[in-house]
Amino acid sequence: YGENLEFEGQKQKDLGPEFWGITYEQLLEVQTLNGYNTEMSMHDVVNMIKLMTKGTGMGYALFLNSDKPLRAKQMVSHAWGERYSDFVNALKDQADTGPFWVCAFAIYQNEDIPNLTITKQLGNDFLRGPFATVLKQATGMIAVFTPAADIYTRLWCVFEMFVAVQYGVPVTFTGFNQQVRSGIENIYDAIYEHGRERCNSKVARCGNPNATMNNDEIKIRKHIESYSGKFDII
Repeated sequence: YGENLEFEGQKQKDLGPEFWGITYEQLLEVQTLNGYNTEMSMHDVVNMIKLMTKGTGMGYALFLNSDKPLRAKQMVSHAWGERYSDFVNALKDQADTGPFWVCAFAIYQNEDIPNLTITKQLGNDFLRGPFATVLKQATGMIAVFTPAADIYTRLWCVFEMFVAVQYGVPVTFTGFNQQVRSGIENIYDAIYEHGRERCNSKVARCGNPNATMNNDEIKIRKHIESYSGKFDII
């Protein structure tokens, strides 16, 4: 494609993160893999697919599409505490057709190749890392809201939405269609009202919310708080 997206993290098989895309059909097919069950969280699914990608140096998305890598059109922001079945059902209810960029499947998760650790894929500057790089060329971002996982309390999700706003990338929400509506008629109104209350520096965290802030949190907070409006921009 020729453009310089200024990615500074580690590539997979000489391909930048914009080529770590996956189709909706491939996301659905995860549910047919040996060992899968409907109660699995995204964490569980990642542990399962790591058995397939071990030693390949490719995230699950590129592993599936290595013969013809897919350029991601939509970034998907999601929380790993969600049930996988809720995640794919939520994506089914929105209009975009992909290919999608889903961090759980895009990043090489195995940590068994010293030059391709998660940290090296993310790089030192998050604005030149995989999330921001994909958003530079994406047509949109989809934020997935499910009952078991609140994206507004996950700082990486908050950062992704913040960068999308900075780059002028349209952000849409999709929710699992059995989401409890808490008395608000429209689920997307509920998401908006909830997010306005929760998406702030005191609530959103990386990792264990009871632990000391890790380096990712420190970097993300410093970046967001350096802008006028800070977390209110989101």
